Amino acid sequence: DIEEDYKKAYEFITEAMELQQRNRQEKIINYEINRLILGINIKNKEYKVNIEKDYLEIINYPGGRELLDKCNEKISPNLKKWLEKNKM
Repeated sequence: DIEEDYKKAYEFITEAMELQQRNRQEKIINYEINRLILGINIKNKEYKVNIEKDYLEIINYPGGRELLDKCNEKISPNLKKWLEKNKM
C-alpha cells in the first residue's frame, strides 16, 4: 500500500531530522522538502502537522525556493496544488 510506504518514509525522515538536530549537524534541507511532499500526499491529518513548518524552513533556506520550484515541476504535482491552495 503506497500510503503505508509514505507513512514509513515520513517517520524515517522525521527521525533523521531529530538526530540531525540532537547532533547539531548542519541542516540538510532535503529532509524538509521530502517530509513536506510526503505530508501533502498522506491523507491522515496526523502527518500534516509539519507542512507549514517545513515549508517555512525551506523558503528561508538559501536556494530553498528554487528547490521547491524544481519539485513542483518534476516530482510532486500535489505540491503545486497545495502551494496554490494555500497561496504560498
